[in-house]
Amino acid sequence: MISRMKEGLGTLRKKDSPLEAQLKEATSRENWGVPNTTLQAIAQATSNMEDCDLIMSFLWKILQEKKDKEWRRVVKTLSLIEMIVKHGSERAIQETQ
Repeated sequence: MISRMKEGLGTLRKKDSPLEAQLKEATSRENWGVPNTTLQAIAQATSNMEDCDLIMSFLWKILQEKKDKEWRRVVKTLSLIEMIVKHGSERAIQETQ
């Protein structure tokens, strides 16, 4: 019975938007890099105000993590912020300052 309840909860969980999936991929714990096309797509998404808010809150949340084991996510997040500064919207650039 409990296993059926867990399955039901899994289907009720909100699906990630394509942007959220890209953010998770770009800031994953995996030991390989992220394609520049993914980073550029995220940077271009900052031109939409709602997407910009989502992206920036996601990035700041990762940077506030205090676990030593999360260093790879922090490095990937900083790389994404660098791409946003180069190719993102003015609003996103101002928020990084």
